[in-house]
Amino acid sequence: MFEGYLGQALCVARLLEQLTKEEVLSELNKRLGTSLSLELFDGMERDIEEIDTITFDAWCGLFRWNREKVFKCAQNLKQNARRSDEDIKESLEEVLQELDYEQWRESQDN
Repeated sequence: MFEGYLGQALCVARLLEQLTKEEVLSELNKRLGTSLSLELFDGMERDIEEIDTITFDAWCGLFRWNREKVFKCAQNLKQNARRSDEDIKESLEEVLQELDYEQWRESQDN
């Protein structure tokens, strides 16, 4: 599906939440009861290392984004892989605006 882009999408979510790699890694290790290294974590964010389903679900749980939003971001990253930097920036801004709107709408429903 969007393998090869999920780690990058999770990195986008982390940056939007203004969290460091160390903060996310520490919380992931607590939630999973593991001791993932910073090198492995970096490899997962760069889509060099695979992310298993359990880790992916725990990782998504750290952010305001749900799985669907991460998948949507990964899809956008995949589609933009061959586009110019300016096109990518515009496209990501559109996706982020759409995600912000969805988040706002969900908060209004509650």
